[in-house]
Amino acid sequence: MKAKKIRKWIITLAAVACLIPLAPAFAAQNHSAAAQQKQGQQHARTYYGKIVMLKNHKLALMINPQTHQGYYLDKQKTAKKYVQKKVLITGTINRKTSMLHVIKIKPAN
Repeated sequence: MKAKKIRKWIITLAAVACLIPLAPAFAAQNHSAAAQQKQGQQHARTYYGKIVMLKNHKLALMINPQTHQGYYLDKQKTAKKYVQKKVLITGTINRKTSMLHVIKIKPAN
């Protein structure tokens, strides 16, 4: 009887010992999935600035002319009618590419 219990404990401990090296991989996988989910749930914000034409003929939203801070716009055709005008753009930003995903553009008062 004792031999069976000891055998069960040995098998259980062996199984647990095999899974321990995998624990960091599972934790990293869960962290990665959470980070991707957080990126996908980015909330739209409103940005104020002036639509400008860059040297490469792409349109961007210039937020701060002194520091040349701004964002490239993903909807070039929609923004074209607002070139050199101050606007409010509702959208989300991809920080890696400095691209502003435009949801809505309206002229600023």
